[in-house]
Amino acid sequence: MSFALNDAVNPPNVFLMDHSELESRWDPNFYRCMREFHRRMESCPYPIQRLRKSLDLVQYGSSDRASEVPEGLPMLRMLNLQDDTWDISDLKYIEMSEDDEKRYLLRHGDILFNRTNSKELVGKCGVFELDGEYVFASYLIRVRLKPSTFVPHYVTAFLSSGIGRLQIEGVSRQIAGMTNVNAEEIRDLLIPNPGRTIQEEIVRRWQDAVRQRDQTLEEAKRVLAGIDDVLLGELGVPLTSKSPNTLERRMFLRAFSMVSGKRIDPNANWKSLSFAGGKYQLRRFRDVVDINPPTSFAHVERHADVSFVPMDAVSEVFGDVENTLTRPVEGRSAYTKFQDGDIIWAKITPCMQNGKAALLSQLTKGVGYGSTEFHVFRVKDADLRHDYLHHLLRLQSVRDHARLFFTGSAGQQRVDAGFFHELDIPLPPASVQGKIAKAASEAQRQARQLVKQARIELDRSKRGIEALILGQGD
Repeated sequence: MSFALNDAVNPPNVFLMDHSELESRWDPNFYRCMREFHRRMESCPYPIQRLRKSLDLVQYGSSDRASEVPEGLPMLRMLNLQDDTWDISDLKYIEMSEDDEKRYLLRHGDILFNRTNSKELVGKCGVFELDGEYVFASYLIRVRLKPSTFVPHYVTAFLSSGIGRLQIEGVSRQIAGMTNVNAEEIRDLLIPNPGRTIQEEIVRRWQDAVRQRDQTLEEAKRVLAGIDDVLLGELGVPLTSKSPNTLERRMFLRAFSMVSGKRIDPNANWKSLSFAGGKYQLRRFRDVVDINPPTSFAHVERHADVSFVPMDAVSEVFGDVENTLTRPVEGRSAYTKFQDGDIIWAKITPCMQNGKAALLSQLTKGVGYGSTEFHVFRVKDADLRHDYLHHLLRLQSVRDHARLFFTGSAGQQRVDAGFFHELDIPLPPASVQGKIAKAASEAQRQARQLVKQARIELDRSKRGIEALILGQGD
């Protein structure tokens, strides 16, 4: 007797296979991805082994809370980990006991994995080789290889290739809207072993590709960073540096009447973000923008599809929605709702810090819904342009100041809506707002071309590396 799946089933959620082929996993995604992984690995001429055979150490990072005060050791977090490179422009620090320092201190050659993130970013990995002493946070997993086994950079190159990412996608799991990979799943990763000489050649090619990618992305960053200068220059607002988190900054003096019924922590009472001194009048944000307004779906048929915007669809580089899904109206009550013309702004770290804010347009049926980790802003003053407000909210100085208003635990901190209720913003004439928005859009267009070029070049290198691993390259 044989069975076949009906054409009406949803393949990502339903699968059919012989019981004897089942492993310890029962989820369709695992078998869909791993079947394709094994099919593509059939041509590999080299022995394939579980990573666990080459491991000396697998360890989760510290869950103790770090701070911006530069005291103790710098702690690497998941936002510091890029594709086999490190961004240490935003570091936090932690004071540890001697025993904990020894436990979490990183060594050159350690591989760090991002264990929790969006589907595209979970499992990304990098080799630690920074100068100085660093420890690592709990959302990272440290892997240390035994001597004379794999070259660390070869492992990260393979896992960053298309076939390596396919394996990561297969073993990772969706939990509460996030994708996760754990230590045991990392131990079981399959790695081809082509020998030391070929590993080192692959590492050379991979590092050349990453270096070229980083140079192109740095140029894109310089172009995008100029947006802040243009915007503040047009407003006549002097550039200010990020406020240090010092002892003095944690003290304030206010009349009791000024803090009664509000937050009484120093962060909420220091006026470190100020557009005062510019060319134009300031308006209270809440007077010109509705903060988290209600959105009606009354005009949408019960079974109709509307736009769904996941957090990872919002580009932190360009501040737009790169792709949307369509989902039935049912079940939307547990999500944030919005409409065309709204601005969504990620309130949870690190998404907020990375600039995930988008001006929405062309939503299916004019409405949509998404993560509850979005604030929604709707312009209500005819003198305020949507595109100007969008660029204003993406200012680095706004995001830096918003960090002072984080609430919640260390791993799940959010910016409270109260930050925007007390925010004053400059409101120049519509012609000036349009000039600012046009200049920002042009800078984004140039940066987008550079990012596209970087992606194309890196993808080409990944394909070449994958072919070499599979014995198909020179």
